[in-house]
Amino acid sequence: MREFIVGCLPTELWKSSIDWTTIEELRLRCGQQAMALYSNREQVLPYIPERSDISKIVAALAEHSLHAYMEQIRQGFFTLRNGIRVGLGGRAVTRHGEICLMDDFTSLNIRFPRELRGLAVRLMPYITNRGQTMSTLLISPPQQGKTTLLRDIIRCTAQGEGCFGQKCTVIDEREELWGEAFSLGLRTDILRCNKKSGISMALRTLSPECIATDELGDPADFSAVFQAATAGVRILATAHGNSLSDLRCKPLFDEMYRHKVIDRFVVLSDSRGRGTVEQILDANGLPLIHQPLRLQSVEEGKQHVV
Repeated sequence: MREFIVGCLPTELWKSSIDWTTIEELRLRCGQQAMALYSNREQVLPYIPERSDISKIVAALAEHSLHAYMEQIRQGFFTLRNGIRVGLGGRAVTRHGEICLMDDFTSLNIRFPRELRGLAVRLMPYITNRGQTMSTLLISPPQQGKTTLLRDIIRCTAQGEGCFGQKCTVIDEREELWGEAFSLGLRTDILRCNKKSGISMALRTLSPECIATDELGDPADFSAVFQAATAGVRILATAHGNSLSDLRCKPLFDEMYRHKVIDRFVVLSDSRGRGTVEQILDANGLPLIHQPLRLQSVEEGKQHVV
């Protein structure tokens, strides 16, 4: 997939000194120098794209079938195979107060996801009870490794690493959790649709023990999560925030907390490097660890960087 991405880029860009094995984001902005972002540094590149260059790159990434991605594009992104997401800046066309189209692209952000198998192994004892994965919400600001960690929690749960093997259904609304290069475990089913429809379908047809999804936020998401919890299904999810108290300032999250829908809150930060587990809290908000926890990818044999 990285070879495909490189093939969509201008010669001046792919011949530059980008480290394609560790890059996390490639950002292009009309009239500005391109930037490559890594886990602990950023690289300013000599290439300066024009507006026409951005449009050509977007078309190439979409394999010249922008209409196939139109529903995602109107939300400001589209997702390629293997979970690579392309964020877009440009002109939003509205109809009746809602965005119906996005065009005249002026910037793009290509995000390269990473699979770090074994990353969640050290966390599993804190989020399991009698071999069952508990309902867990990962909390952090953007770019702190929530999705990478969630992906491995799903894999551990479905594969039976650090717990009993459990049936998981992943509601992959933005197609970031699952990809051809990622393993989500032996007992995982994937639904690529919005959370409300996906959770409803999963409960009717797939008999999951756990339902996993990324980035709770819309009111419809919460009603679907309550539906799953009422059915006795455990939830694995992420949310943007700095802390549990910060999250509880948002009424829907506070309601979810007060109804004890979530058993474990895992707060990530960059206090000891990006992806540090700063806090693990129980359903009552009480701490289960008293110092930050660093996770490790078993496959890489080193402390992770996500």
